[in-house]
Amino acid sequence: MKAAVYHGPLNIKIEDIPEPSCGVNDVIVKVKACAICATDVKTILKGHKLIKPPTVLGHEISGIVYKVGENVDYIEEGSRVVVGPYAPCGYCYYCLKGKETLCENLFKQGLEPGGFAEYVKVPEAIAKKCLIKISNNVSFEEASLTEPLACCIKGLREAEFKPGDNILVIGCGPIGLMHTLLSKCFGARQIIAADIDEKRLEYASNFGA
Repeated sequence: MKAAVYHGPLNIKIEDIPEPSCGVNDVIVKVKACAICATDVKTILKGHKLIKPPTVLGHEISGIVYKVGENVDYIEEGSRVVVGPYAPCGYCYYCLKGKETLCENLFKQGLEPGGFAEYVKVPEAIAKKCLIKISNNVSFEEASLTEPLACCIKGLREAEFKPGDNILVIGCGPIGLMHTLLSKCFGARQIIAADIDEKRLEYASNFGA
């Protein structure tokens, strides 16, 4: 299959790599869209101390379930899905405290390879918790933004945002614009957007700031 393989800063090559094999508890997803995270951009431009080349980046994925292992009975081949990149273990100190994003085992399993490939293997621990079916009226491109959108919702919850609150959004890139739009949908009284880029401020204004 084709994949965009990261070999180091400013060194990405389209290569043929083996398709991932499907174990009895795994799910193989045919990637239809993979959004580009700021972490991907930073890694491609400058490298990342935790990401060792050669590897395939990409973790904001949507696609179609291509194959399921013989023990998998909770998702069917042909399902349209969003693929969560990691899953909390559920039993470490932080998971038991309801702080799953701090899970001590969060990165012990991952997708194989990343989403900038034609197919990804989703291991059981991730597939059971983080494969989300999507309806036919949601495009794969829209669905690939589920993970960053979830991060924004989590942020607003952690900030204890309530309808009628005023909110300041600092930085109007994709995440800042999501915060702006969500704040409007969730009933913010006034949304103030701050940025040094006039075009981004214009987008924020169109989204309710």
